[in-house]
Amino acid sequence: MSFLKDLFSSDRIAVAKENEKMRLSKKNLEKELEQEKSKTNEVKDKYIALLEEKCDGFDKYVYYEQKCMEDAEKIKEIKKEKALLEEKVNALEEDISQRDKTITKLEKKITKTSEKKQ
Repeated sequence: MSFLKDLFSSDRIAVAKENEKMRLSKKNLEKELEQEKSKTNEVKDKYIALLEEKCDGFDKYVYYEQKCMEDAEKIKEIKKEKALLEEKVNALEEDISQRDKTITKLEKKITKTSEKKQ
């Protein structure tokens, strides 16, 4: 019986040592897992921050692109108004020129008639 007792007691000791090794290994693996989770979360946070930064940059790009389009439309409108005003100025200048010619003709007539009267 002592043989069986020794056999079981030596097995118990071996099993207890194996259990202790497994527990230590499990603790180490759990620590490593937590570290990896922490690293993964850091990477995710950095990735999200990068995406948000890029998103902000893209929003700025879209904003300025719209501003450029609006400014281009305003420039078109201003050019149209300028063309209309130039047409009006030309028409008024032509009208002034015609009136100057008429005034000159009338002045000539007046001087001729006043010369005839004298």
